[in-house]
Amino acid sequence: MKVYNSLLKFHFYNPRPLNIIFVAVFLLSFACSVQAAYSAQVTLAWNANTDPNIAGYKIYYGTSSRNYDVSVDLGNFTSCTISDMEEGKTYYFAATAYDIQGNESSFSEEVVFPNPQTDSDGDGIPDDDEIDIYGTDPQKADTDSDGIPDGWEIHNSLDALVKDGFKDADGDGFNNLTEYQRGTDPNDSNSHPSRSMPWIPLLLLGD
Repeated sequence: MKVYNSLLKFHFYNPRPLNIIFVAVFLLSFACSVQAAYSAQVTLAWNANTDPNIAGYKIYYGTSSRNYDVSVDLGNFTSCTISDMEEGKTYYFAATAYDIQGNESSFSEEVVFPNPQTDSDGDGIPDDDEIDIYGTDPQKADTDSDGIPDGWEIHNSLDALVKDGFKDADGDGFNNLTEYQRGTDPNDSNSHPSRSMPWIPLLLLGD
């Protein structure tokens, strides 16, 4: 689980002199597992302020920086979990503290939660798109088992549901699997492996 640290400072706006500066460590973490609805959650936590005038804290968040759609009054709690965030959207969080007279601090420094789209099989296609658009298996990088990853086939307008690795889409004499292996365009007959020299695979050897 990744954790992001950011120093938060709260400054009170108060009509009478009140020298309160709230300093806390804001911890942002996200769950690595994807729930059934492909939503994500974020847990926010901070150090409690020891000033006796502090009455509670509020969390603000939204999908636009410094333009928050939602606020949550947490009372004296120093952590909260925000769930049901949409896949692929970036969320912005800030906190405030308020005292027993109801005076609220300015926003803390902002923390950003990128919440990237999940790609379980690492084929370059988000799980949601595999299910909703392409009909491929989000848990299998090569749904049709033709030796070519789904992402590469989709990017090059091939059929990720049909074994077409040994077909020659552009008629250049090299099948789709070979073009994938050698990094050429399977739809452009002028883009093909060199016929004059044999293909030599490059291996990266460890120590």
